[in-house]
Amino acid sequence: MAWTGESGVGPRSTIKRVPSISRGRVGSSSSNTAAAGAVDEASFFALFEDVPKVTIYSHKELEDTLTKVREVIASSSNDWDKRVDALKKIRSLIIAGAASYEEFYPHLRLLEPAMQLSIKDLRSQVVREACVTVAYMSQELHHKVDHLCETLLPSLIILIPNSAKIMASSGIVTIRFIIQNTHHHKLIPILLRELSSKNREIRKVLCEVLDQLVHTWPTHSMEKHIVILSESIKKGITDADPEARAFSRKESLNKEQKARKSKDASPLEMSRESLKTEG
Repeated sequence: MAWTGESGVGPRSTIKRVPSISRGRVGSSSSNTAAAGAVDEASFFALFEDVPKVTIYSHKELEDTLTKVREVIASSSNDWDKRVDALKKIRSLIIAGAASYEEFYPHLRLLEPAMQLSIKDLRSQVVREACVTVAYMSQELHHKVDHLCETLLPSLIILIPNSAKIMASSGIVTIRFIIQNTHHHKLIPILLRELSSKNREIRKVLCEVLDQLVHTWPTHSMEKHIVILSESIKKGITDADPEARAFSRKESLNKEQKARKSKDASPLEMSRESLKTEG
């Protein structure tokens, strides 16, 4: 696999790299995230493709490279800078068109434990690079990384109250990217479970994330959990944290208008409208 100073183009066409969301519009509080020492969505966008360029010549070479990447990031005994470079290489491969190779996806599953280890790393540089890589994969590959996102979401939530702002904010921004781009119904129970956390910062962020979810996900992605999702958001209105309550009440002023609009809708559509307005 060739590393070049220019954009590498392999024998297969690269995937179209068009951001699925407007820059700076992943979550509703990006400006709050960009506190001193923290990162925000703009930081992630700037880092996504700030990686060495590669060219993929064959599926065998791609598989060999992914195996080497996994071996590097799977061991915390490796130098942290080597693990950071390996995480960047994942993004380099996606940019070079790795997603067009069917061999790429089994390797993604094999990468999950190593990615989880990176998110839990004590080095903030490793954590940030892992989060940027996960967010980029979610943006570019959407539902094709649903299992990866499901596996990593609990570890990302644990980062939220971290005292190191760069680690906490990296986790929060990554969660926002996942919710925006990977509409996987199994993410919902994970979010709802953590809403009962004793940590107020986790509850506040997840109330914001759930507000984002119910206003951006299609109905079919939520329908398996629509009732418990609605109940959980209603409980958020009485949360001890004022910001959590604010996010949970955000759409309540439009309740009557949306209720009238939903009068002749199907039961599922009405449930969704209720979820939005009661939340």
